[in-house]
Amino acid sequence: MDSSGNLYGTTDAGGASGDGTVFKVDSSGNETVLHSFTGGSDGAGPYETVLLRDSSGNFYGTTESGGTNGFGSIFQMTPGGAITLLYSFDPVSGGDLPVAGLIQGPDGNLYGTTQSGGAKAVGTVYSLNVPMAPVFRSVTQSGGIFSFTWTAVAGRVYQLQFISDLTQTNWTNFGGVLNATNGIMGGSTAIGSNTSRFYQIQLLSP
Repeated sequence: MDSSGNLYGTTDAGGASGDGTVFKVDSSGNETVLHSFTGGSDGAGPYETVLLRDSSGNFYGTTESGGTNGFGSIFQMTPGGAITLLYSFDPVSGGDLPVAGLIQGPDGNLYGTTQSGGAKAVGTVYSLNVPMAPVFRSVTQSGGIFSFTWTAVAGRVYQLQFISDLTQTNWTNFGGVLNATNGIMGGSTAIGSNTSRFYQIQLLSP
C-alpha cells in the first residue's frame, strides 16, 4: 500500500502477452495494469510475488521464468510501470524458479530463495546488492536534542540535509558527507530556537 491508499500486486498470468502483470487498485476498487510481462528480457510469471517498495516509490520483485536466460529474473519497477531488469537467474550459479518474493536486510541488500538450481540442484538462498534509497528508521527528542537513524548500505556515501520550509527547494547540507560502515546510520542536532525543520538523506554514491 502507498501513502494514498493504493494497493499493488502481481498476477502469474494474463496481461497483454499472457505472461503476468503488475497492477494497482485504488481505494474505490479501480484497477490499473502498470506492466504486462512479455516473457522476454523483463521476465514472465511473477508467481506469488510480494512487491517490495522503497522510499522513492520504486518496486522490486521476481519472476519465475523469463529474463535473459529464461530461468527467472529480479526486476525494479517505477511507479509508472517502467521495468528495469536487475538480475537474470542461471540454474548453476544462481538457481532458478525464484517463486518467493524479496526482503530487504538491514545491510540494504535484497534477499530471496529459488526453488531449484544451485550446486545441488535443489535451490538457493541469494542476496543482491541494490543501492536502494535510504529510509528514516527512528526519530526521538530528548533534552533539546533531536536524534534520528536511517537505513544505509556499508561502503555507500550519504549526505544529511535540512530545510525550514517545504515550499522552498534550497536544501542545506547538515555536516559533512557520511561513509556508511553498516546497515544503520544516525545523527543528532540541538533543536535550539528552530520552530520547524525538515530533514532528508541523499545517497551520493551508487
